[in-house]
Amino acid sequence: MDASAQKAEEKAVKATFSNYRKAILESNGQEAVRWVDSKTVAYYDKMLGTALQADSSELAKLSIMDKLTVFTVPHKIPKDDLSGLNGKQFFVYSIDKGMVGKTTVANIDLGEVKVEGTFANGQIIAHGQKSPLFFQFNKEEGNWKLDLTSLFPATNAGLKKAISDQGITEHHFIFQVLEAASG
Repeated sequence: MDASAQKAEEKAVKATFSNYRKAILESNGQEAVRWVDSKTVAYYDKMLGTALQADSSELAKLSIMDKLTVFTVPHKIPKDDLSGLNGKQFFVYSIDKGMVGKTTVANIDLGEVKVEGTFANGQIIAHGQKSPLFFQFNKEEGNWKLDLTSLFPATNAGLKKAISDQGITEHHFIFQVLEAASG
C-alpha cells in the first residue's frame, strides 16, 4: 500500500473511533452499533443468551467482566424489554439506556494508528497521555469497525487488580457494582 493510501486508511480508522465516541457521548445506540465489528455484536449476543439461560456452574466459569455484564441484564433491563432481543439490539439498548457509560470514552482519544490489510490498531490516549493499550479495528464489508472485545483481557486484569487491592471477593465486588448502578 502506498503512503497516501496508508494515510487514508489511518484517517478512516480514526473517523470510526470518532464516530463511535460521539455516538456513546450522545447515548445513541443505533449510531454506535454502526461503528463496532461483528465480534462485538457476537459478544453482546452471547452475554444476552448467557444471562437468559446459564446455570450457576456456567456463570462461575465466566470472567469478572462477563459476570458483570450478565448480572446487569436482569438487574437493569425489564423482563418485557428482554424478549426477542438479539446481540445488536442488546448493544443498542445498553447505549440508549446508559448501561455503557459516557465515562468509558469521555477522556479517550485515538493516537497513532497502524494498518495492516484488514486489521488496524490505534493507541489509546487517556486524559491526554499515551496508554499502553490499543483499540483494535477490523475492516468489514469495506468499512473500519471497532473491536471492543480486544480490550476485554486488559479490562479483566484491571478488575481483578481492583478486587485484590480492595481485599474483597469477586462476588462482593459484583454486588457493589450492581448496587452502585441501581442505588
